[in-house]
Amino acid sequence: MKALFTTLYVIICTAMLLACSRSYDPDEAAERGDVVDLHGMITNAERLDEFLGNIEENHSDKVRVTQYTEEADPIYIDLAYNGETVKFKYDNTHDEYAKGKVRTSVCKGISKEVTDKKIEYKLTGCSGKNSDLADSFSLRIQGKQLSEE
Repeated sequence: MKALFTTLYVIICTAMLLACSRSYDPDEAAERGDVVDLHGMITNAERLDEFLGNIEENHSDKVRVTQYTEEADPIYIDLAYNGETVKFKYDNTHDEYAKGKVRTSVCKGISKEVTDKKIEYKLTGCSGKNSDLADSFSLRIQGKQLSEE
């Protein structure tokens, strides 16, 4: 009887881990509230403005940016503001052609640059082991999408 419970426990735990770690397609990502970057076409960009507003008002918040590769593999970028800093988490473990690592860094904030041709969001003041990766984070809205903003 104990062996049966142990086996069931292992099966349930494995199923939960697989469900939590599975990737999801762009439509599902958008429905979940992710900011989706599908080859330069951005969905839910307004969520970044909400995130910026919460930083300015010193309210904790988090947002996920899901970028898709040419092969439709997701790369997850989680930004979490704790009232002082923005934690940057880059997860390309679902990218078939990447090394599959989760890397983190800490940044002082996020900036928004607006011109007549683009809106660009960038992390600022990043430090730590992967600060070069965090400093290179950029989400750009341009062209036809600007008129939709």
